[in-house]
Amino acid sequence: MFNNSNGYSLADIAAATGNGNNGNNDGFFNGDGGWVLLLFILILAGGWGNGYGGFGGGNGAAGTAYVTSDIQRGFDQNAIINSLTGISNAVNSGFAGAEVSRCNTQANILQTLNNNQGNLSNQLNTIAMNQQQCLNTIDTCAA
Repeated sequence: MFNNSNGYSLADIAAATGNGNNGNNDGFFNGDGGWVLLLFILILAGGWGNGYGGFGGGNGAAGTAYVTSDIQRGFDQNAIINSLTGISNAVNSGFAGAEVSRCNTQANILQTLNNNQGNLSNQLNTIAMNQQQCLNTIDTCAA
């Protein structure tokens, strides 16, 4: 509690005197219970329990009766949204498949070019070695 032998520290004094808050460290509305009053006003203003048992929802009636056409319209809208989502997914998959196919074709072309370049390099090296051997033979024969 004491951090030195001289007596109380500043933190000890602040804790004992309420840290400058006049003893009310309870937070909301200075700890005097004003939040209960606020909640009560919100409940009264919102009309708790009007119609649907919720905060201010309704006009005092028991609820709105849905007819079969309203329910069917909801199912129809859901079916339309699902169809549009399916079309969107199909289009996206089609474009993605075409892009992958194009990339694979390009990769195959580049691989073929790379192989051809390697073969050409090997053939040129063989020709250069044959010429060198031919020149070495001529030099040997001439000497």
